[in-house]
Formats: sequence, structure tokens, C-alpha cells
Amino acid sequence: MKLIFTLLTMLLLSSNNFAQLPVEHFDKWRSPDGRNIDFLYISDSKTTPEYPKIKIVGSPFENNTFQPAILKKQDGTLFSQLFMRYNAYYDIMEIKNATSEPDSLIMILKKSPEFTVQIKDKHYLFIPESNIDEVGQYFEVLYNGKKTQLLKKTTKIFVEGKIARTSFEKDFPHRFNDKVTYFIKDENLKALPSSNSKKIAVIESINKEVVDYIKEKNLNLNDENSLIEIARLLN
Repeated sequence: MKLIFTLLTMLLLSSNNFAQLPVEHFDKWRSPDGRNIDFLYISDSKTTPEYPKIKIVGSPFENNTFQPAILKKQDGTLFSQLFMRYNAYYDIMEIKNATSEPDSLIMILKKSPEFTVQIKDKHYLFIPESNIDEVGQYFEVLYNGKKTQLLKKTTKIFVEGKIARTSFEKDFPHRFNDKVTYFIKDENLKALPSSNSKKIAVIESINKEVVDYIKEKNLNLNDENSLIEIARLLN
């Protein structure tokens, strides 16, 4: 009886396992020459940089290491026992069955609004064919109301480095610079500009009363917690 119970438990656990996910939801990534995938992500062409030993500042990933994750389908089905990281430079979700697996076994989740992604305490959704991008993009969900969502988009901008040619020059390392943009989503996706006055103009177009609250409380619109509070009010 104990053996039967153990087998049933194993079957229940494996039902949420990565191996049970439909193959059509994934693309297989294999580095063409077997080297570490992180190294090949340095350039758009996926070719070896001219100076492969040059230092790199920053990272193409929002979370550098693979972390425990959950995929949730629109019908409520959950797939756990996964390890994922978000490659913000290429705007892709990478998946491993175990952190010890080599990079050649990395799977890439096909972009679809069918899944929401949770990596540790961060939640992401894919919005297709938005007014921001024709194909669609992943966004981190900071507030998820029935009518209003506050979304965060982290874009990684790669800047090519240079090796010093003379003793009077200094090496300039490759670097990934982060650009963060916040969005309010109701019926449409609205980007919040960098300046306070332009942010207020976007919020005012949704609800003028919320603007009065912002001015009354003297909220800093460059503060993420303040933006979450505003999203709650808009909701």
C-alpha cells in the first residue's frame, strides 16, 4: 500500500513538471560551436566578438542565474519545478529543467499571451501586437487590477567596447545599459514619459481626479511605489 501511495505521489508531482509541457510551446537553443551561451549573446550576430577577453559591464539578463519559476496557462493550469531567467536584451524567457544542466539544453518559451511567467517574486506577461511593438513584448506586472495594470519594461542596450591601442588610451569595456519604462494598461497600453509633467498628462487623460490626489499628496512620479499607488487609484 505504501508503495502504491509513493507511486501516486510521484505521478502527481510529475504532472506539473517541465517534461510534461507540450513541446510546441518551446524552441530549442543550441550554441553553434558548443560554447557557453552567455558568451554568444554578446553581439546581435551571435558571432565571437573581436576581443573576446574584454571585460563586460552589466548583463543581458534581468536575473543572471536560473531561478525557480512557475508557468500559468490561461485555463489555470500550473507548471512548476522549472528554472527560468529573463533575457531582457533579446526579450525571451529561457528555461532549464535543472540549474546543473548545460546551456545547450536551454529551452526558449515561445512568445504567447497564453502563459504568464513567475520567476521567484516577479510576474511577467506577454502582450502581443501592442502599439509599442508589432510583434509584442514581455512586461513585468507591478500591479494587476481588473481594469488597470501597471507594467514595467526593462530594455537592455548593448554598447560595444574598445581595446586601448596605445598606452595613452584606456580600454572601454562592453556594457549593457538598462532603460526602464513604466506603462499603464487599461483598454490601451500607455507609456509613462520620463518627466513628471508628461506623466501627469497621461494620467490626467485617464482620470483627472487622480491628478488632484497626486498634487495633494505631492507624490514623486519617479518612485515605483507611488506609481503602484496611482495604478490602484486608477483601477
